Amino acid sequence: MIYRIHPSTDKFLCLHIDGKEARKVLGENTDFNIDPSPISYRDQWKTMVIEFYDDDSGAEAVPDISMRVGKLFLSNKAYEVLKNLFDSYGEFLPVIYDGGSGYIFNCLELAEQHKAVNNQLSMHDPLNDKFSIVFDENKLSGIDVFRCEIDLDAFFVSEKIKKIIEVEQLTGITFTADISHPFPPELNMKTNH
Repeated sequence: MIYRIHPSTDKFLCLHIDGKEARKVLGENTDFNIDPSPISYRDQWKTMVIEFYDDDSGAEAVPDISMRVGKLFLSNKAYEVLKNLFDSYGEFLPVIYDGGSGYIFNCLELAEQHKAVNNQLSMHDPLNDKFSIVFDENKLSGIDVFRCEIDLDAFFVSEKIKKIIEVEQLTGITFTADISHPFPPELNMKTNH
């Protein structure tokens, strides 16, 4: 089974990547902070400062895992658990923040590389309440983490990864079998899709 992950914004601080900091690290022409495109940054990367903020939910804790604009933050604890499992699917970019350090996992694995997206049944237009993602799960067998071009902000994981994250009690994300829905379940944004 494939799961979509969502940040637990009601319990944990939200990841923020500042545009000025991204340009300081990657140069004036970067859109790293707002562009979810699967672009490799490893060769020009220098440790970047990131931030965490409360989105008015009263959260105070930095999560082990968080996500924003196609970037997946991993605390050092999460990195130690997931590094060998995620290594072949992207790159780990070191980051620091007030009170700690970790990594941005830049996932470069796309479902489309495996011809695993049903383009006739898939669409992504959440502002007009239209979204559907349909994968051929057989073509994704053995792929533990990936994204897809239809919704580059999203991360999808295998049952294996879900179980490991739960057993290791890594905080900050929730899992949903509704892989199409772009909004976290706690927002109660149930719609017809």
